[in-house]
Amino acid sequence: MFQFSKSIELICEAEDGKLVLTDQTNGKTYEGTYKIISHGIRNFRIKRDSYTVVIDGVEGTANISSGNNRTLFVSIGGYYLDFVVE
Repeated sequence: MFQFSKSIELICEAEDGKLVLTDQTNGKTYEGTYKIISHGIRNFRIKRDSYTVVIDGVEGTANISSGNNRTLFVSIGGYYLDFVVE
């Protein structure tokens, strides 16, 4: 955890180009979209797909790594979010 960051419980659901982020800590919901920009960039045996995302009108980027622990990384509006893919 970053020294001055505040941890929250955030759930991300993605399907058919649409995103829903549910902030369990603060009782808020954010909606958005995603679009793939590149498939399968390989880096150190990890395949990574890249996306553009727009959440509540703010554009950012996202990557999904497909190593042993699939993880979604989102960078948007000065925030960096990471999710374990289930």
